[in-house]
Amino acid sequence: MTQPQLTQCGALNQHYLNRIEATLRGSLEIHPRLTVIRVDLRLPNTGALSNDPMCWDTPTLFANTTPNLMARFIASLKAQIEAEGYAKLRAAKRVHPTELHHVWAREYSQEHKEHYHVALMVNKDRYFTLGDYNTPGTLAWMIKKAWASALSLEVEHFYTLVHIPQNPIYTINRNAPHDVFLGQLYPTLTRLSYLAKEKSKLYGTGKRNFGCSNPKKKW
Repeated sequence: MTQPQLTQCGALNQHYLNRIEATLRGSLEIHPRLTVIRVDLRLPNTGALSNDPMCWDTPTLFANTTPNLMARFIASLKAQIEAEGYAKLRAAKRVHPTELHHVWAREYSQEHKEHYHVALMVNKDRYFTLGDYNTPGTLAWMIKKAWASALSLEVEHFYTLVHIPQNPIYTINRNAPHDVFLGQLYPTLTRLSYLAKEKSKLYGTGKRNFGCSNPKKKW
């Protein structure tokens, strides 16, 4: 693949770009009809740095932000997707299998607030939309529930920590005519290359700034 790159975001990390492309390519090998979803995950304002002692004893202060936060998020989302599939099978409904692949980048805002940009990749025959953002059972709500679970918080109170940006869904059909395929692929790669930008990343903290799955075809 020849990868388009975002030029308006400054320098891009070439290693991250290569990993993004490899993850997307691997996902398409497994699911030729692919849905790619962009979401942003924020951390709660714990109040730990406040001068007001009343802010110290709040539920968000005890949010679980220990290492492997993103691994917990992905594990929770996978478990929900599997549970939904089993429930549909028990109800004698057709279920298209899907794997969950991902790319994430950790960044800091101008206010030094840590957050994550994430791309999720699933079988389009299983999920082609996020559904209603605030209705339990939709893919959007499962994402919000998974992030709350990773932080050991209640989704009903902290679902706003998940931000769904404009135009969050991209679909790619690997078996479409070549020009159609490229017309779907290139905008997706351009959008995902945002996760590789050097700006807003903080190095030397001992924390990972980037992570992705390693899709492998099992048949």
